[in-house]
Amino acid sequence: MQLSIFDLPPDPLPTRLRYPDPRKAQKLRELAASLQSQIDKKMNPAISHQRPTRRRAGIVASMREDGKQLQRIQSWLRVMADEAETGTLPDILQRITTKTQLEVLYSFCYHRWRDEDIHRILTQQFSF
Repeated sequence: MQLSIFDLPPDPLPTRLRYPDPRKAQKLRELAASLQSQIDKKMNPAISHQRPTRRRAGIVASMREDGKQLQRIQSWLRVMADEAETGTLPDILQRITTKTQLEVLYSFCYHRWRDEDIHRILTQQFSF
């Protein structure tokens, strides 16, 4: 028995037009790769090789948490690059181009933000 395209189950969602963006994908991959040296320094800081004290242990733990955050951001950048390459990057993520933007997104995802905190940050006047 030979199958035809008419035998395939219909896709419940309409097909979206895809617009691959290889330049954006390359830029995101380069940004992810550039984070590796920072991650290595945070995950294995020089202070961890010194005589251990309570203060130094706290510093090392904090630096390793920062390293884990950078690893997560790096993985997000790699996934975004794959999605940009195939043209399936969601519209809401199209304009993210820097690590700082992803750090803000990370803070919204992994820290407890109350409505008043978000309002305060978004309405804050910046003085330069």
